[in-house]
Amino acid sequence: VANTYEAFPETIYPNVGFVVFKSVVTDDTNGSDIALCPQGSGCLYNDSYSYLFANYDARSDDNRLIQTVETDYDQSDIARYAQTWTHYYYDNFLHQQVTRIFTVNSLGDTIKIIKKYPQDFATTAPYNTMISLNNVNKVVQEQKLDNNTQLTLQTNNYLDKGNGNYLPDNITYQIAANPPETRANFNSYDQRGNILEMQKTNDVKQSLIWDYRKQFPVAEVLNAGQDQIAYTSFEADGNGNWSISDQARSPEGLTGNQSFVLKPGNSINYYFNSAGFNFILSYWSKDGPVNINGVTLVSTTTGPSKNGWTYYEHIISASTGNGVSLTANSANTIDALRLYPATA
Repeated sequence: VANTYEAFPETIYPNVGFVVFKSVVTDDTNGSDIALCPQGSGCLYNDSYSYLFANYDARSDDNRLIQTVETDYDQSDIARYAQTWTHYYYDNFLHQQVTRIFTVNSLGDTIKIIKKYPQDFATTAPYNTMISLNNVNKVVQEQKLDNNTQLTLQTNNYLDKGNGNYLPDNITYQIAANPPETRANFNSYDQRGNILEMQKTNDVKQSLIWDYRKQFPVAEVLNAGQDQIAYTSFEADGNGNWSISDQARSPEGLTGNQSFVLKPGNSINYYFNSAGFNFILSYWSKDGPVNINGVTLVSTTTGPSKNGWTYYEHIISASTGNGVSLTANSANTIDALRLYPATA
């Protein structure tokens, strides 16, 4: 593989740079720091003689990838080989992103990829606002052609998702000259721009829970909405969609270093915004099952035990607008608390 760089042409701007430095020579008996002070002269020269300056030229260009040549050799005859040339073009200096990628194979066929960015939709919302925020490196459209015949066209439709986040709302995909189809929807994000819920068209929802200051996903659930799941292992700052009345943690855990002690006076709660079916509520406990309040308890299953912890799984029936509350009559240490639809 051989790569060539330098996307933007070299431009020389003469004498736009300015450099100054100070040179001090002390040769007077009084120890003066005045430059070139003659011995015994009283140092009549002022300090301006200490400074020297010069102008210099500035060079402007950019080391962007502009060409890749891949050579495949015949193992039995290195004189025989096939090459694929890929050329990268940067047609818009405003965003300086690659706008065209042309790949030419040994048969002379050219596969073209055309990319468009917010500047290509400057009069359309929200792209005009994205430009004003210098959010200009997002690919809005990507078209793939065989020579000049369209193969596919993907459009990433951005929206203002709040908190200064301009993120994809959905993706449409067009094959050849067929009508475009919506292939994916991004239903919700958090304030940091992390995806919370997404789904392919006519497919199940995929939901995530983020923790550790919303930097890492800690749970992923298929076939469930963001408003139907909860999870925490009591390790980080987040509560994983649970409402926990007591922020104190116990310094022991099955899945990490911490757990939670349910006891009289505290509780863990979840409010159902989307229900009407069965949910699975599970956890590990050191002190037996906890009290399940506010919903119909369908069944309880006791699972395996490990290092003094026992797994409990409850099937509960909940309705939209109801809430489930976990309590204990005496201290009960729990960890890895999960809630999700029974069909997830």
